Amino acid sequence: LVAVGTFGGMLGGLTSAGGTDGVVVALDSGLVTQWIKQMGGTGNDTLVDVAYIGMNVVAVGTFAGSATTTGASDSAVSQGGTDAIVLSFGPTGFFFGQQALGGAGNDAAFALGGAPGQGIGWVAGAYGAAWTASGSTTFDALGGLDAFWAQIFAAGG
Repeated sequence: LVAVGTFGGMLGGLTSAGGTDGVVVALDSGLVTQWIKQMGGTGNDTLVDVAYIGMNVVAVGTFAGSATTTGASDSAVSQGGTDAIVLSFGPTGFFFGQQALGGAGNDAAFALGGAPGQGIGWVAGAYGAAWTASGSTTFDALGGLDAFWAQIFAAGG
């Protein structure tokens, strides 16, 4: 069982890096914590959905400024107000990677889906200004918030 959430202040042995941080928790069948990972920086950062994609745990949410995830060697840096983030962990909590999604506006990931064992999933969210994904595909904003849906793969976010 895996779950995501958002906390401010302290949670167990964790202390938020700023306003709020996101958290991913894996529990065994007896609801005993197997591993816990934190994502956050000085802003208000959230994780809102989690799924098994392939054998990996993938979580999505939103961050502002820069955010560091437990086990990451570098921070994700937003391109504007807030950006969406995709995090990928192995079944034992090993951090595989992260991918920030967004542009100069406020962007967020709201939902995640996939079939366990299949290795392919999707993330859905919204963006407020033009942004480029994977270095080559540009999404133009048509006003207000526009929706996005993106295919993702199990390893590396």
